[in-house]
Amino acid sequence: SKNVCGLMEVRKYINVACLQDDEAWHLFRDKVGLETLSNPRIEALAKELVKGLKGLPLALITTGRAMHPKTDPVEWESAIAYMKQSCCDKDDPVSMESVFRQLKFSYDRLRNDTLRQCFLTCSLWPEDKEIEMEALAECWLGLGLVDECDIHKSNIKVHSIIGELKSTSLLENCEGINPSKPYTDGVKMHDVVRDMALWIACGHDERNGRWVVHAGVGVNSSMNTIAWSQAECISLMWNKMMELPPFGPKPCFRRLRILDLRWNMLDQRIAAYIQSFTALTYLNLSCNRFTNIPEEICTLVNLEYLNLSSNPIKQEVPKSLGNLTRLKFLNLEGTSVGIPEGIISSLKSLKVLDMRTLEKFSNTSIFLELCTLTNLKAVHIVVHGASEYKSLGKIHSIPIRFLTVENLREKFAFRLSGGTFADEIVRRTLYKLDICSSYMEQIGVSGIFETPFEALSVLKLDSLVNLREILWKGLSPQGIFPRLTHLQI
Repeated sequence: SKNVCGLMEVRKYINVACLQDDEAWHLFRDKVGLETLSNPRIEALAKELVKGLKGLPLALITTGRAMHPKTDPVEWESAIAYMKQSCCDKDDPVSMESVFRQLKFSYDRLRNDTLRQCFLTCSLWPEDKEIEMEALAECWLGLGLVDECDIHKSNIKVHSIIGELKSTSLLENCEGINPSKPYTDGVKMHDVVRDMALWIACGHDERNGRWVVHAGVGVNSSMNTIAWSQAECISLMWNKMMELPPFGPKPCFRRLRILDLRWNMLDQRIAAYIQSFTALTYLNLSCNRFTNIPEEICTLVNLEYLNLSSNPIKQEVPKSLGNLTRLKFLNLEGTSVGIPEGIISSLKSLKVLDMRTLEKFSNTSIFLELCTLTNLKAVHIVVHGASEYKSLGKIHSIPIRFLTVENLREKFAFRLSGGTFADEIVRRTLYKLDICSSYMEQIGVSGIFETPFEALSVLKLDSLVNLREILWKGLSPQGIFPRLTHLQI
């Protein structure tokens, strides 16, 4: 935009032209595929559609991939009509709104509303930010966008959705984004695609304020313009904020459902403000500076998702947390929080509980409470010491997804065929197993397994100072670990 260049006092312009007709056609043809274009009628319609895309590479790519499976000429005629109706701006054919309307074609052609909503939530992350697959899955599950009968099927659905969005170029691949977790691949959004997503989420009008995303921009004057009373979804993640932006006079928060404040410098002093957000269903406060869980948060009775992970919390969970009877997801990973008896069993709607806490509190009573939760689909847990490990082995039907076993001081063999691992539900749900900081001399896999570890993908053996061998008897690794993809020793 020359207007923007003028505001920046640019003195030398370099004009980047759109693709010429033949270049545009070659790019589009490459994305659609020659098989689809083998029909002469479709090829003629495709060339007409390319003209409407004005040589914009990103629009050519996303539209081409959206039309790849379309073999009915009527579908191509419909696409041409869409472009003529929506994307023609005679005054400025490459205005941002015109570009957005061209890209929106790929969004509109997604199979269902679930795919569309999942795509829009990716815009909550900062521009050009790599999004870990695990974080995206937790977001979609926490918002209720993905909800299969068990956690393994839900995660398969997540990966399927991501694959579809990548195949249409609405998401981009990004492998190995966290060196400390080599199994955590992720995705990212092209910045123009992200802008288009926010344009859609705001009803094609960035001023209506339904979705407010100031993620990764730092504390600046734009924060002062947030229309809290209009917002349904607010993302202020990755800003190093120490306090919330001003609300303005007589604020009303009855519309606010989603609030994401992860990766800031906030503490419990904001709780007095958060208690006003009575309609909240999704609250992410991870990676901040809370040293306790404020009672005010426990008054948000509509909450279905609460993430307090990676905060320096050192006090017990308040008993009033049991009032959150609609809570389906609770993440306390990386805190030093203790959970008093009776709280977990009060959370009747709970589906996923992450209690991989840093302090070595006894979890034995919690194991029994977990058995009373009929909706529970996944538990992420750390087991400290032989006594707690044996206690867990006596309790069945807990759908453990992430399990860390540490500080087993006995030197005798550790068996992957008894105790906790004999439970059929655990063998069906366990995705990641860490055995660490222990003294066993042998890890043994033997016996008869009626069912393998159906979901186990990551196995980590760390700081096992006396380990001499891993012994297999009568079983093949492929037969017992059919989905294992990462082994870290």
